[in-house]
Amino acid sequence: MRNAWPLLVIGILLRPFPSACLQESGEYLTSKEIEHMKEAQRIDLRVKVLMKIAERRLMALEQATAPLSKKEEDAWGPIPKGTPEELLQQYLKAIDETILNIEDAHSQDPENEFLHPALKTFREATDQYLLRLKALAQKLKSPDALEALQRALEATELANADAREGEARFAKPKKK
Repeated sequence: MRNAWPLLVIGILLRPFPSACLQESGEYLTSKEIEHMKEAQRIDLRVKVLMKIAERRLMALEQATAPLSKKEEDAWGPIPKGTPEELLQQYLKAIDETILNIEDAHSQDPENEFLHPALKTFREATDQYLLRLKALAQKLKSPDALEALQRALEATELANADAREGEARFAKPKKK
């Protein structure tokens, strides 16, 4: 990771929704999501939870018609509801919080063995989220929703590129 990469991404993410991002980070989470966040103390586990939270916002935006399994709904609760703009804002909060958590873990221990798996999870998730966000351009109609979608795409592209770079930096050398 470049030393300043999280600051660059955070700056971009804070720009679209300054007042919303300055609120307490947990305000957009459901009670079950908060439980998962409390349990996930290691950075790799925390990133998995945050990516699940982001994915749930995308599922709501995609208006998935398939019902959640009972196990899934018991574990995570129902899919969040809201306007496309609200759901995209919550998605961005999850991406932003992931970046902040990775930056914090790195600053506490630059040799943290769980940074590479965390960055890999983040990169793989954002690879998929980029495809899903691009597909949403056909579904969303209002100018406000399309503008929010564009911000989400730009922030996700940047986060993905930086996660890819960080993943390469923290990869363990292969044994010969």
